[in-house]
Amino acid sequence: MTTALFDLAVTLPSRLQELDRLVDHARKMQSSDEPLYNSLCRATSVLLASHLEGFLKGITSGLIDDLNDRMGGFANMPAAMQRNFCAKMAYFEGVPDKDINERIRQLTEFFKKNSVPIDMKAFTYKENPNKNPTADFIDAAMAKVGVPDIVHAVAGGGFDVVFNNDHNATWLLRRKLKSLRSTLYNFPYRQLPPAFAFNFRGTAPAQSLWHVYIDDVMTRRHSVAHGDTMENDTDAQSLQLDVMKLEVLMHGLIYAAAAYVTRP
Repeated sequence: MTTALFDLAVTLPSRLQELDRLVDHARKMQSSDEPLYNSLCRATSVLLASHLEGFLKGITSGLIDDLNDRMGGFANMPAAMQRNFCAKMAYFEGVPDKDINERIRQLTEFFKKNSVPIDMKAFTYKENPNKNPTADFIDAAMAKVGVPDIVHAVAGGGFDVVFNNDHNATWLLRRKLKSLRSTLYNFPYRQLPPAFAFNFRGTAPAQSLWHVYIDDVMTRRHSVAHGDTMENDTDAQSLQLDVMKLEVLMHGLIYAAAAYVTRP
C-alpha cells in the first residue's frame, strides 16, 4: 500500500497544470486582449497561494495518516503531535494556561497507555483562524506535527538552484525532484541524495530566498483577493517563474517532512 505522502506527491502535476494553463493563455492574450491578460495574471496570482495552502494541508494530514498507520500507537508519535492533539481537547476559553497544560499532560500520559489514532479534525472547539501560508505560518503548521523550521530546512541547498536564472539547471532540478517521488512510496520513506540534504537546526539565513519568494506570492495574493487593487502588478513571464519555484518548494516541503520523521 502506498503512503499518504506519495499519494499527495502524485497530485502535483494537476496542481501545476492548472497554473501553467492560465499562464500560457495569458501569453496568448498579451497583445490581443490586454484586459483579459491582466485578469488571467491576477487569477494566477491568487491560485499560486491557493495551491501552496492546499498542498501544505495535505502534507500535515498525510504525515499524520502515515504515522498513525505505521508507528505502532500514540506513544510512538512525535511529541509535538501528541501535545497538539491533546491541546485540542484540553483547551477551554477562560481556563488558565497552567490548568490547560496539566490537562494536556494528563491526556498525553493516558493515551500513551491507552492508544488512540491521532485525528486533528476530531475536536474543533479550538480552531485557528484561516491564515495565508506565509513562511512563519508554514513553519508553525509543520511544527505542530513535529517538523521544526521547515522553510529554513529547504533553504540553502540544492533546491535554491531555481533562483539562479539558469534554464537548463532548473529543468534538470525539476526532473530530478519528480523522479524522487518514489522515495515516498513506502514507509519508512527513503533518504534523498546528499545534494538535497536538509538543515533543520543550523546555518540557514534568517531571511532566505524562499522566505522572500513566499512573502512576495502572499503579498500579491492578498492585494488581489481582498480587493486592495484592480491593477495587475506582474506579468506572464514572472508568473511562469513563480510556478516553477512553487513546484520546487512543494517538493522541498514534502521531502523535508518525510526526511525529518525518518531521520536516523
